[in-house]
Amino acid sequence: MTSGTLAYSFGLGKAVVSTRYWHARELLRDGRGVLVPFGDVAALGRETAALLSDGPRRLAMRQSAYAQGRATIWLRIAARYCALFESI
Repeated sequence: MTSGTLAYSFGLGKAVVSTRYWHARELLRDGRGVLVPFGDVAALGRETAALLSDGPRRLAMRQSAYAQGRATIWLRIAARYCALFESI
């Protein structure tokens, strides 16, 4: 998964299982997703199955991912840049 795909998933409020690449480690912390080791197909399957069988956990993860995704939409990022530039 690339960072763009991960960001898109968050924008849609989807639960994510990903390998531990740097962008995923940042975005999926605090229960917003599940990380598995590179190349560990068994862990990927295990974590995906566990997530699919746990509706409340999946819902909480989706809500957390969506909230994070909304916090990083371009309109909000642009507003933060404008505020920064105005303060200089």
